[in-house]
Amino acid sequence: MSDTQLFQMLGLAMFPIGVGMLAHPEVFKKIFKNLEHDPAAVYLSGFVSLFLGYALVAFHNTWQFDRSLIITLVGWAALIKGLSLLLFPTSLFGATRKFTDSDRYRKCFPWYPILFGLVLLYFGFFA
Repeated sequence: MSDTQLFQMLGLAMFPIGVGMLAHPEVFKKIFKNLEHDPAAVYLSGFVSLFLGYALVAFHNTWQFDRSLIITLVGWAALIKGLSLLLFPTSLFGATRKFTDSDRYRKCFPWYPILFGLVLLYFGFFA
């Protein structure tokens, strides 16, 4: 898979997630609150993150200072996230409480995946 395709795939995942969080904050608040009571969902998301992170790291571990470094960093972040969710599943709950309890955090947080998704989409479709 080429860098362009990876940027497209990651951008097409990140951007709609952020827009969905911004457009329907009550849905995402409910999702994050329910995670605390559903260890299987935490385990499954950890496994998926670990698997996708490993795939990116195994097939795209490029440490050159250009745009391909973004893909490598996303891969390592997903791999670390997956490992931490599988090894320390309750550590997620503190972060989700911050999201669900703070209106300011819920209003600011969606902009991170939106902006990151736009950068990824730019590299995937226009650069």
